[in-house]
Amino acid sequence: MGSDFSCMIKEAKVIASTLGILCLDGVEEAEAQCALLNLISLYVCFSSDSDIFLFGAKTVYREICLGEGGYVVCYEMEDIKNKLGLGRNSLVT
Repeated sequence: MGSDFSCMIKEAKVIASTLGILCLDGVEEAEAQCALLNLISLYVCFSSDSDIFLFGAKTVYREICLGEGGYVVCYEMEDIKNKLGLGRNSLVT
């Protein structure tokens, strides 16, 4: 059956595929791969790691809560840039 985390990944893939969302299995750093796909506007990113912005992500969804009263929190690099004055290069530095 695998670890709890493995089971969650399998469940997330089933839910995503049911919703028609393509899932990729990354071979390298997941945030880097997701950020690259997001940077070229192919996909959105779901991650709890903030370093995904350092890899170039533009839109990141976090704190996903399914079920009654469910919600998701969305962060946009453009908002970070506008509100904090920090672009990708500033964050990397």
